[in-house]
Amino acid sequence: MRDKREKYKIFTRRALITGAVKATLLSCLIGRFYYLQILTSDEYKTLSNKNRLRIFLTQPKRGQILDGNGVALAENIKTYALLLKREYKTQIKTVVAKINDIMVDQKVNISLIPSKNKGISHIQPIKLFENLSLQNAILLDANPELIETEIKESFIRYYPLKEKAFHITGYLGSTNKTDVKEGDVKKQYDFAVGKDGVEKQFNEDLTGQPGMEKIEVDAKGNFIRSVDFSSSVPGNDIKLSINNNVQNILCNHMHGYTGAIVVMDLTIQKIIGLVSSPTINPNIFIEGLSHDDWKTIKTNKQNPLINKCISAKYPPGSIFKLVMFLAILKQGLDPEHRIFCPGYHKVGNTVYGCWKKSGHGYMNLENALAQSCNVYFFEQSLKVGINRIYEIANLLGLSQKTNIELPFEMTGLIPTKEWKKRRYKLNWYPGDTINTSIGQGYVETTPIQLLQMTARIAAKKNLSSSIITSKLDEAMVDNLNVNHQHLVKLRAALLKVFYDPNGTGYNERIEDPEYQIAGKSGTSQVVGTKHNSKNALYQDNSLFVGFAPFHNPRFVISTVIENGGWGSKTATPISKNILLDIKALNLPVIN
Repeated sequence: MRDKREKYKIFTRRALITGAVKATLLSCLIGRFYYLQILTSDEYKTLSNKNRLRIFLTQPKRGQILDGNGVALAENIKTYALLLKREYKTQIKTVVAKINDIMVDQKVNISLIPSKNKGISHIQPIKLFENLSLQNAILLDANPELIETEIKESFIRYYPLKEKAFHITGYLGSTNKTDVKEGDVKKQYDFAVGKDGVEKQFNEDLTGQPGMEKIEVDAKGNFIRSVDFSSSVPGNDIKLSINNNVQNILCNHMHGYTGAIVVMDLTIQKIIGLVSSPTINPNIFIEGLSHDDWKTIKTNKQNPLINKCISAKYPPGSIFKLVMFLAILKQGLDPEHRIFCPGYHKVGNTVYGCWKKSGHGYMNLENALAQSCNVYFFEQSLKVGINRIYEIANLLGLSQKTNIELPFEMTGLIPTKEWKKRRYKLNWYPGDTINTSIGQGYVETTPIQLLQMTARIAAKKNLSSSIITSKLDEAMVDNLNVNHQHLVKLRAALLKVFYDPNGTGYNERIEDPEYQIAGKSGTSQVVGTKHNSKNALYQDNSLFVGFAPFHNPRFVISTVIENGGWGSKTATPISKNILLDIKALNLPVIN
């Protein structure tokens, strides 16, 4: 009897435990059903939709880049793209061979396909060829054996001025991680983005908004029907102050040289021409470059990818004497005080030479600038001091970016005692001031900074550098914070450079009294060698800044010719001829 009661208790206990376990499991199951069916039904419905829906973005038509007259510097040309359906990607070699047997005068380069599709979404078709001719589009589309491909109407970027405007327009390339913001849906698609120039600077404005199409597919990814569609919104056009005719003139005169030329029109206070050499035809990037071709461009020692107008830094040489001229007057030194130049200047045991080894004799401030006497500026610089020199250079914009609307601008350098102590942990010496006074030593400037400096002197206004067309607002431009009479004296000295028989630019003067030229050349050492070294790479850089006409300045120019030798022999005649050619264009004055 006792045994029966014990067995019953054990049975009952086990039944209760089993029942509790079953009840718990059933509760979990019910809870899970409630969670899936009620609480998170919308989430899983979305996931289910993702399994059967595919979203495709269509790239919008990119905005044009126009010059000041509305001439296209970057436009879109209607073309056809040849695509490989994603499900046939394992057969790509066979398909490409079949395509190349059909096409006329065009071939698919299979080695370029990876670069064309870098970063592309795995649900997108594979791009084989982007600029398909109409003839080949018809031939391929009509071929019944090419079930693996499709042809899509599209637009490609085209640059009418080709290499002549490369450093202005920039170029397009495939999207990479640095081109898009985290979470941006466009990063999943092969949308071309600006890599340099205006294309990069104004990429968001030029791009527009992509269109979208939702497509329903079956379990195998086959098309069933289009569910939703929205059109793309074209990008905005960007209008520049650049003049395509001026651009052609600059390129023609720069042909065969390495360096930079920039021109500003003071009537609109904008840059109308900007050329860096060597250059590249941006259209070569449209079809995609092979790894070897890209490597060749990247390793070119003349740096064709760099916009030397804004990104290359050069010692300005004697052009820096414009800064010294104003610093001397600001310091209160007598401009008529004459200093004797025997061809050298000695400080302690160090001898600093003048470019004219026989010496200039007695020089006042105006003649010293016109004849570019180093000794005069050597001696006066020690009285002025580096702090005053820096102050004037800063007012003229040499120690800062111009903020031109182009990427990768460099700052340049005007040294100070504090800078040298911080950079080299060394004291400032008189020799540092002497080297600075003639634009050597630590001084570094960009051609665009030299242009802006000269424009400020010519216009007597605190001008900035810009290539974007907008309505001129005189109230936005302050007068230059430099004594007006000091600027008058400096401009007179710059005129004397060309019209005094002893001036360094006398042989390049313009005889037309209505279009007199004023300016200053510079010669800066590349290495510590003598002038006219037989090795072209060791020759000095040739520089010039100037403006014309003198009495009513309109055009300002800054020219740097790398390894061009004396500034008065290379950069000056090139600049003078450019100013004459621009005058011949009879550009209208825009109010």
